Amino acid sequence: MKHIDGIVYKSSSVGETMDAGEDFAKKIAGMNAGIVALYGDLGAGKTCFVKGIAKGFGIAETVNSPTFSIINCYKNGGQQLYHIDAYRLKSAAEILNIGFEDYVSEGICLIEWPEQIEPLISKTAVKVRFTIESETTRTIKVEKA
Repeated sequence: MKHIDGIVYKSSSVGETMDAGEDFAKKIAGMNAGIVALYGDLGAGKTCFVKGIAKGFGIAETVNSPTFSIINCYKNGGQQLYHIDAYRLKSAAEILNIGFEDYVSEGICLIEWPEQIEPLISKTAVKVRFTIESETTRTIKVEKA
């Protein structure tokens, strides 16, 4: 995987956020397994970004937030994407009980609300931070890879 630390996207719409996610998918294309931790407030664009990533990986399925299911799985060929929403988890132990370690070793885990399971977020995780600048403007910054 290319060094991607310091990439910054500016978005003024849902479409631009999805486009940023699609571009980001190209940057992580060589990543077979691991964690992409998505940090940001409610409504910052994390799920739209994931939709763009899925599109970038050629996934045709509808991508929805896994708020209640916790984990959604998407596959295209040999690429496995897991979209995880940790918002409702009370502890890291809860996600361990549903096979988190297997997901991380099998595919790319796109995790919304990673703060809820911070002890499980590896030091090698790619961290993406979403900042709400205004009602319509977002800054999306890749901090580490």
